[in-house]
Amino acid sequence: VYISSESNVLHRKSILRKGDLVSVRTGSPGTTAVVDDFFDGGNCIDVILTRRPHAIHPDLLCHYMNCDLARAQYVANSEGALQSHFNVSSAGNLMVVCPPSIRILLG
Repeated sequence: VYISSESNVLHRKSILRKGDLVSVRTGSPGTTAVVDDFFDGGNCIDVILTRRPHAIHPDLLCHYMNCDLARAQYVANSEGALQSHFNVSSAGNLMVVCPPSIRILLG
């Protein structure tokens, strides 16, 4: 589905940038991908958008967000009887395992 350039600017909060992470909210909550060159500048709604992480490589964070440890957190924090739904506030509280060298960068 395409939207006009004007609508894209109007909804600038959900404009995708290369290196951002997009995560599914409903159905298969937490399934995550990294935005690449092809989707840079596109617009996407009803996903959880994580802006380019500066302290950790987006591919590494994406891999973690798709692993069983992160999925257990999605399940524990999801709502809905028919389809699981993972909300933005739960995503903000996601516990991420960081190797010691990355913890030094995060301070």
